[in-house]
Amino acid sequence: MSLEMMSRNRFLVALRRLGPALPAAVLVTGAFVWPVVRLCAVGLLPVRGGHSGVMRVLGEAPYRRALLGSLMLSLGVSLGAVALCLPAALALARGRFRGRRLLRAALAMPLALSGVVVGFLTVAMLGQAGALPVLLGAPWLAGSAYGLGGLGLAYLYFEVPRATLTLEAALGALDEGLFDAARTLGARPGQVVRYVLLPLCAPALRSALGVTFAASLGSFGAALILAGRFPVLTVELYRALTGTLDDSLAAGMALVLAAIGGAMLALCTRGRAS
Repeated sequence: MSLEMMSRNRFLVALRRLGPALPAAVLVTGAFVWPVVRLCAVGLLPVRGGHSGVMRVLGEAPYRRALLGSLMLSLGVSLGAVALCLPAALALARGRFRGRRLLRAALAMPLALSGVVVGFLTVAMLGQAGALPVLLGAPWLAGSAYGLGGLGLAYLYFEVPRATLTLEAALGALDEGLFDAARTLGARPGQVVRYVLLPLCAPALRSALGVTFAASLGSFGAALILAGRFPVLTVELYRALTGTLDDSLAAGMALVLAAIGGAMLALCTRGRAS
């Protein structure tokens, strides 16, 4: 058998083995690998003044401020979402009460709304003529939708279902016998939470923190409506892409956000995987 025939047979054998996975491989290559390669090429190659888009994001003050604002906002929202959703997730995972399904549906509702809708809802509640300042008689709340407070509330509304669903799955798998043993030994409720519950669900807490942080970092719809007084990098990316038509800068921003979000996810899920 000739060398050409052997190579052809090996190729056909490899192709048959990859047959079931070939459509998925083509989809991943076309929808993920090629766009990422293209994004890296546009964002990392120097263009204007010898600087790449990534270097401009990290080196120019307006974009550094927007990046810092995004990081602060995402970290605060992720910590708040995890702390707020832990009791709700515990009730859904281990409690048996009427309205349990309704509560889960209410907590999952934000997943069905777009960021633009949530942004407009925040404006309706906390805008210059918002409902809350009128109902509460607090005119100082008017216009707060366009600052850090309004952005934080809108982002938190989005991250509640992600944190709840992540924590509920982990809490539902905990062994109830460990809690019974702690109570039998005389542990108070606070001690059960501190020494039993929190150590057991620490990997899930880290995972929820990573997921909500990465999702908040890349959130755009609500920020486009509300980020009037607070700089957010996703809005700067939109302006660079559609306003100044600076593809290099926009790609640099996208790469920085993707790198930070991916690193946070890897860091938060590493302990769980091991």
